[in-house]
Amino acid sequence: MFLSDYFELILFTSALKSYADKVLEKLDPKNSYFSHRFYRDDCVMFEENLFVKDLRRIGNRKLEVI
Repeated sequence: MFLSDYFELILFTSALKSYADKVLEKLDPKNSYFSHRFYRDDCVMFEENLFVKDLRRIGNRKLEVI
């Protein structure tokens, strides 16, 4: 049983894609758990080296806590 069987799993990291993909190769080698992946390029930079995840990037999904 996996969480991905019940929920849409989206990875959102402020890491560079090249670094994050190497970690994800170990966590999800078949690309079967995460439906979408967002990286540093998908973040908003407010100050030098301060990256904030912009949840508008994940599209039309309900973000409220259940």
